[in-house]
Amino acid sequence: DSIAKSVEDHVFKKLGVWPYHREGYENKEWILLDYFDVVAHIFIGSKREFFAIEELWADAKMEEFENIE
Repeated sequence: DSIAKSVEDHVFKKLGVWPYHREGYENKEWILLDYFDVVAHIFIGSKREFFAIEELWADAKMEEFENIE
């Protein structure tokens, strides 16, 4: 929850936009933030391992971010 809110706040501060669609705040296991061109998936560890969505788009460019400032 706090990671997703931080992403929303950071994107708004830098770009002035809120997500077009968001879901998952209810159960806080997998939160999706849809910005049209970019979709952020924020998982708890067990859900990330179970769904392994990185494998669905094996040919897509993947970037990991340690700290967004």
